[in-house]
Amino acid sequence: MTYAPPLTISRKKVLVRGSDEQFRRMIYALVQGVSRLSTFREIFGRQIGVTPSQFAVLLSVAHCQGRSGVAIRSLADHAAMAATHVTTEVGRLSRKGLVKKKPSPTDGRSVLVLLTSKGEAAIDGLVPFMRGVNDTLFKDLDAATMTIVYAFSKRLLINAEAAMAEVCKRELEDEMDQTRAALRRSPAAQDVVQAKRRLQRRLQRRL
Repeated sequence: MTYAPPLTISRKKVLVRGSDEQFRRMIYALVQGVSRLSTFREIFGRQIGVTPSQFAVLLSVAHCQGRSGVAIRSLADHAAMAATHVTTEVGRLSRKGLVKKKPSPTDGRSVLVLLTSKGEAAIDGLVPFMRGVNDTLFKDLDAATMTIVYAFSKRLLINAEAAMAEVCKRELEDEMDQTRAALRRSPAAQDVVQAKRRLQRRLQRRL
């Protein structure tokens, strides 16, 4: 008898004749595609002596700074990165002489970020190479397709937050089950103390 694995997704709208094979193939292709994009980001960054994250922030500054500069929160939204991460990378880019910061005229607690002349030269020197790679990478794709892919990606990011909450809930329940099992085996055992501490740290991260 041939083993038939259970469905990895139950939503009927994504099943094809009751099968999740197309869904799984899409996931594999997505993972591979994201891996390729990450590799190209690393290559682009390497061309100008920065990390992939720093490259993303630098390019976002170039596109968002306007005349007066761009705030950290706006950079974070544009680059789809945490504001704390962007702050760290802006500091590193500043030390490399690629960006500069100035106080915000409307918010004393905020700073605005702009490219330096060195940063502009780095972007100008990189873009022809990056454009050639992108022209090949996105060959045969048009603006309408890009709009669909963008909408799909944004929805996936939103849904990922809810899915991660489910994962965290499951992990916390597993941790609690392990703690209760350890208590039943040996209430005074050292592994119980360690399990309690792990549970407390996990709970603190959830709050």
